[in-house]
Amino acid sequence: MVLRKMNLIVAVASNGGIGKNNDLPWKLTKEFRYFVNTTRRLEDASKKNAVVLGRKTWESIPPTMRPMKGKINVIVTSQKDFVAEGKDVYVVHSLQEAQELLSTPPLADKVETIWQVGGASLYQEAIEKKLVDKLYLTKIRKEYDADVFFPKYNEEDFVEISDPHVPEGVLEEDGVEWTHHVLQMK
Repeated sequence: MVLRKMNLIVAVASNGGIGKNNDLPWKLTKEFRYFVNTTRRLEDASKKNAVVLGRKTWESIPPTMRPMKGKINVIVTSQKDFVAEGKDVYVVHSLQEAQELLSTPPLADKVETIWQVGGASLYQEAIEKKLVDKLYLTKIRKEYDADVFFPKYNEEDFVEISDPHVPEGVLEEDGVEWTHHVLQMK
């Protein structure tokens, strides 16, 4: 079986922070809207995108907002008795199991893009095992107090590409600036 690669999407503060107390360290409405729109975008309206996320990331989503609407939600957890309910919600116990689930019928035929949306250990595993197609990286130009950090990675493993759907240049909200980047794994 050929396992499908996934896109990673993450916003990272200038000090590498991505989370604090199981939440985002910032409140940037425009950047969050970019995340929602990017993970929602489809070329084939008959399909859905999948989001792969760790249990803590799942639990960080307000209950009224989960599962992520219009997407297949795959939660990766080491907790064997963890249960999550909802339409198109699956619980698996490894990143490989998530890939296998999304790479075989019936889901393989229904999924257009696999998006991994966190947390840090899943990002790290995907990068180390080269399971990544593209990394959609938002670089926030401010340090934030954080207790979760995006893993270090070898920048030489990636090449920056353009995506017509990704805004270029510096964006700003409430005095905080950021840029969007799309990195293709070599």
